[in-house]
Amino acid sequence: MNNCLKEIPDGWHIVELSEILQYEQPYHYIVLSEEYNDIFGIPVLTAGKSFLLGYTNESDNVYSNLPVIIFDDFTTDSKYVDFPFKVKSSAMKFLRPREGVSIDLKLIFEYIQSLKISVANSDHKRRWISEFSKIKITIPPFEQQIKIADILSTCDAVIEKTQAAIAKYKLIKQGMLHDLFTRGIDIQTGKLRPRYKDAPELYKESKLGWIPKEWECEMLSSVIEIISGGTPSTQIKEYWGGEIPWLSVDDFNTGNRYASKAAKKITEEGLKNSATNMLLPGMLIISARGTVGVIAQMKAPMAFNQSCYGLNTVNEYLSNDFLYYYQTFFIRFIGFKSYGSVFDVITKSSFDEVFIPINKKSDEQRMIVEKLTAIDTNLQSEQSYLEKMQQLKKGLMEDLLSGKKRVKV
Repeated sequence: MNNCLKEIPDGWHIVELSEILQYEQPYHYIVLSEEYNDIFGIPVLTAGKSFLLGYTNESDNVYSNLPVIIFDDFTTDSKYVDFPFKVKSSAMKFLRPREGVSIDLKLIFEYIQSLKISVANSDHKRRWISEFSKIKITIPPFEQQIKIADILSTCDAVIEKTQAAIAKYKLIKQGMLHDLFTRGIDIQTGKLRPRYKDAPELYKESKLGWIPKEWECEMLSSVIEIISGGTPSTQIKEYWGGEIPWLSVDDFNTGNRYASKAAKKITEEGLKNSATNMLLPGMLIISARGTVGVIAQMKAPMAFNQSCYGLNTVNEYLSNDFLYYYQTFFIRFIGFKSYGSVFDVITKSSFDEVFIPINKKSDEQRMIVEKLTAIDTNLQSEQSYLEKMQQLKKGLMEDLLSGKKRVKV
């Protein structure tokens, strides 16, 4: 729970967090109303993932003793804040340097971010006083603190910029999915067709609503093969630990297009003696129970469990790539009808109620796939860079916050 070395560098000190940080309760700064509006000027914050809850017009008792660390007493989430704000919850502490203590608060925030304590969400134990405040850390002289904080802040700026780019690409993709699967592409111009309201003569009515005249509306179950999965007996050890990846929804619930690895593997005997089947590269997998509607495309041959279906086109005019993107659109904007009292469930008959547009006379399908693949490529590039920068920062924190590597001042 601490970053202390057996031998600390000259000039460094071992301290408890309570020795350098004082806390303030948030009660004085809690909003009276949760009717937020973006036109109001005062942010309402939480220490959790959402951070900004909204904006209030309550100008009394705004917290302005900055900078400050807001610390969630139950989850141990924390945020560094350098602008005036109010809060919604009382389950937090405001952390600032003690009088007479020379510390860079941004660096102490990085220390807190690197600390790990197991949190049981149900115990409602207030963590700052009982645990975090007692943790010992090694801190360098003040001048080195500032330098280390600057280095880590540079990493944070790159990470935040990359996260913003990812969020932008996701919004662009969402808009593209809707436009491409409701308007399609005019193959003469390579651009989206005009909207129905601007050129109703280009559209016709169908079970999908108004669609381009060139499209045909097909029942999904009539143009795809629906493949069931299964689980080899867990009582027979010879069925497990082989070379065949065996997918569950947890393996592909990543937001990525492709399912590329599985946590569990089965043997050839396990495959032969169970109801599971193999999915080949390009085929789709969709979760049918529990977390319903998660979809991915296969990167390699894999088996899968009974909580999922495999999907494969059997129509010469329909590609699995187009099917993947259409299903992504359908799940996002329309959704399966699900059945069951305990779990939401997609059954094979659910696919009878899904319709898919197909243009049998042009390259429109290919053009749609190319546009969506391009945005996915950008997304994947940014996500890979984000992971690289997060790993870089993690390594820097381990080295700089422990004194393994020294900074020059």
